[in-house]
Amino acid sequence: MTSYITGLAGVPGPGYFVDNNGVPTLFSTTETWGLLVRAGLNSAGNWQGDIDTFFSQRAAQGFNVCMTDPVWCASGTAYHGNTWDGLTPLTGGTQNPTGATLDATFWGRVDYMFTSAASQGITIGLTIYNTGDDHSSGDFYNTWTTTQWTDYGALLGARYGATPNLIWLVGNDDFSPFSDSNFNAVRNGVTGTGDTHMWGVWYNPECTSRYDTSSGTAEPFGTNHSDFNFCYSYNQEYWVVEYAYLEVANKGAANLLPTILGDGFFYTGASGGGYDSTVDRAQRQMWWWALASGARGVVAEGENVYPWLSGAAAAVTGDWFFANNAPHIVSAFTGLSGWHLLIPDTGNALVTGGRGTRATGFTSGGGGGQYEPAFTSAYVAASVTPDKSLAVLYLPKATTITVDQTKLLAGYGAKWMDPVTGATTTATVGSTYNSTAQGNNSVGDPDWVLVLATPPYATWTVP
Repeated sequence: MTSYITGLAGVPGPGYFVDNNGVPTLFSTTETWGLLVRAGLNSAGNWQGDIDTFFSQRAAQGFNVCMTDPVWCASGTAYHGNTWDGLTPLTGGTQNPTGATLDATFWGRVDYMFTSAASQGITIGLTIYNTGDDHSSGDFYNTWTTTQWTDYGALLGARYGATPNLIWLVGNDDFSPFSDSNFNAVRNGVTGTGDTHMWGVWYNPECTSRYDTSSGTAEPFGTNHSDFNFCYSYNQEYWVVEYAYLEVANKGAANLLPTILGDGFFYTGASGGGYDSTVDRAQRQMWWWALASGARGVVAEGENVYPWLSGAAAAVTGDWFFANNAPHIVSAFTGLSGWHLLIPDTGNALVTGGRGTRATGFTSGGGGGQYEPAFTSAYVAASVTPDKSLAVLYLPKATTITVDQTKLLAGYGAKWMDPVTGATTTATVGSTYNSTAQGNNSVGDPDWVLVLATPPYATWTVP
């Protein structure tokens, strides 16, 4: 039976995502804003083939969520919410949803996308208010009133309320057009139809879905309506995830929700500041820093894939990280019993020495170059389950660490995991672990994952 993410368990509290069978599921996410807008543009009009190929390939690579925007209007598209071949979201080409209906042909492609994604076990994160990209002059909903947003939400809720593989998303990385009133209006329109799907909120440079990491100020919409913490940041991945977990200390236990590393560096896109995302290791480190800090998911995509440019289809299968590393990360990590219950070791209770210098994070929002370069930090990301049965640590450089073994169950076992392939080798149990002696991993880099678990590996096999 095909499975896809449908809800949450264990909340309030750190919680985790579950599929339609109730199984804990990693929120492994691709991001393709231009797929619906440009599907068929570079394949002789075969938009179905573009959609099917994309989902089948990404599913094989370990992805089970796709974020997309059906009316993507980013600069350079010139479509202003329409498809490349002239389909319009509302009948008659109107840009006013009040009194209008959804264009059957346009949304038929969206319907096809949902069906194609579901067949591959992929949930669609449908962004219906994109504050980052859809606010240029002439764009589909640039000047809508709250009434129009409510009407638009009602149209979408009525059409997709029964769609199982759906999560609603609002927001993006640009703060300036943010509006609580518009967010509330579109949500009210959707939920007014009886829709009960999850909601995610992402907006404002360097923030989680619910709190501005620069000021700690609660944002009204996110506080009330985001079902998980969507951590969009160019900051250090471990710092961002740890920050989301530390909200409980500042905001109360009810604010501790499942956390995903919601956005960051895209593959093959140089980001400056010493972080070269053209390097496979940079993407691998982004994932493991987040997962070893207790993230319940990660967003990743290629720089030319998310807008669905001319080379996108080839890149989906050809980009080395996605074809050769991402599937092993997902398989190895989710093969660890209790992975979905990990909590970051924010107080150095588990890792007591050799952890490296933790980043301090931003003091003001936005701006490049403030993040930590990919390969200069030796900071060890670490997390442990409340019952002490599992700990996952990521050592990005050759180093020696000490751990407090009382934070683990007696009789635990230890293994080194290759962060590229997921292959494991037995480690000697003790208070000290030396990755330098382990040498380089399968691609010649010094980063390693350390897994400490009970029962030991004699009775529990890790992929």
